[in-house]
Amino acid sequence: LIRSNIGNLTIIDFDHINPSNINRQIPATSSTIGKSKVIVLQNRLKDINPDANIMAIHQRYGAENDLDVLTHKYNLTDLTNSVILDCIDDLPAKALLITSLKERGVSFISSMGAAKKHDPRLIDIADLGETHSCPLARRFRKMLRQKFNFSRSQVMGIPTVFSSENCAGQEQHRGTSVMVTGSFGLMMAYWAVET
Repeated sequence: LIRSNIGNLTIIDFDHINPSNINRQIPATSSTIGKSKVIVLQNRLKDINPDANIMAIHQRYGAENDLDVLTHKYNLTDLTNSVILDCIDDLPAKALLITSLKERGVSFISSMGAAKKHDPRLIDIADLGETHSCPLARRFRKMLRQKFNFSRSQVMGIPTVFSSENCAGQEQHRGTSVMVTGSFGLMMAYWAVET
């Protein structure tokens, strides 16, 4: 996004870089292990575009700091002109964010699971209700319908990036492929720029 002339970017994550991130996350290198992901990424993005306004928020998103708190505390006041890229893997936090964004009419796209996926040609953008072959999407749909009263219809109004690759029966030790995680990010960036 920063290379696509996006001038304002806010990154929110509570995590620190660990060795298992090196195979798939841009800020992760041997020299950044133990550092805040958002701070390392903020510095890298500022190197690419020093004129960009990049805010790094090192905290976990959840019920205790929902969108209302973030908009006031961090001056994210004009979310109507924003696009949110949801990359949360904690389903309750993901559901809270998506519900908050839908209630406020904020544009967003949500990433589904990339674990054990290896073929980037099978990545697509579709409504959450139309995804398939993705265990995370299946659990997420179920949670939204049961706990957040989302429609049981095919279309849920939640744009997602997902992989249709069927990983059933694959070895348990199969890791996450950078070709897939990187392509998920590029698909989300494409959607954000085109929205």
